[in-house]
Amino acid sequence: MALADIASRRSLSLRLNLSSAAISGWANGLYLPMFNHIQKLAEWSDLCVEWIWTGRGPKRIAETYLPETSKLTGAKIHSGKTAVITGGTSGIGSAIADALSANGANIHLIGRNEKRLKERKEKLVKIYDNQVTIHSADFANSKECIPAIERLARSETSIDFLIHAAGDIHIDTIESTSIERADEVLSINFRTPYLLTHLLIKKLRASSAAIIFINSSVSQQTGKHSLAAYGASKLALKGFSESLRAEENKNGIKVINIYPGRTATPMQEKIYRRENKNYQAGSLLQAHEVATTVINAINTSATAEITDIEIRPFINN
Repeated sequence: MALADIASRRSLSLRLNLSSAAISGWANGLYLPMFNHIQKLAEWSDLCVEWIWTGRGPKRIAETYLPETSKLTGAKIHSGKTAVITGGTSGIGSAIADALSANGANIHLIGRNEKRLKERKEKLVKIYDNQVTIHSADFANSKECIPAIERLARSETSIDFLIHAAGDIHIDTIESTSIERADEVLSINFRTPYLLTHLLIKKLRASSAAIIFINSSVSQQTGKHSLAAYGASKLALKGFSESLRAEENKNGIKVINIYPGRTATPMQEKIYRRENKNYQAGSLLQAHEVATTVINAINTSATAEITDIEIRPFINN
């Protein structure tokens, strides 16, 4: 684990509420920290999660995204454009917010945790000096989201990119899963993306926007044990996105589906714990790799549309 750039281990132990002995154990390679501690360390230091965990890849967030594009154009290619992102405070959504911000886009973040939204806004503005607006909405109750989305729909803001990255997972049998919990998963993974797209569709048409759905490799497979609610929600999202493309391509809207395999995110760590498996973030896809894939997909010319992308961890053995 790479800790060379952390000036004070004492400060680190205070921020993470851990003993100095624990920090020394990490630095000396005696054991690895939990992934949630890795994430907190990355948020504090602006180092990339992958680099802290494995010592590989870009060291800092600002070094991560599309350096080749910047060199070729000499400018930030999304300057003056605006992205609306759900799930932008962690995982893949957060990485996409970084990628778009690094290329000059202004960001609207929608999420339910106002404290995390404010912290994410502060960090993005500090690093990229762009405009970031936050909207508090609980996706578990799609009706409660309507006022925040309608305010955005009535605003003068144009929307060039709509990124559906928020998600929830429930792992249990049908017998053990209540209808209330199933409804909550369906609301977060399907109903709210539907509602958000429905209420913003006129703005999206006006700017010939790209709509990106961060789905799951689960929706590309046959039914899985203990994933009935989650699998159903992701299949519903897939069906919705394909119908949306059929209806809105003629209005200039591109619809892009991303199907990532296992990615090093808090959700994936939760899945590993549920499966009683050893969580090794360095062996999985990294969130910034999925974000780079998204950026490449939306940067295609006006005459091309990338519709579906499957991306998975590379198994090299």
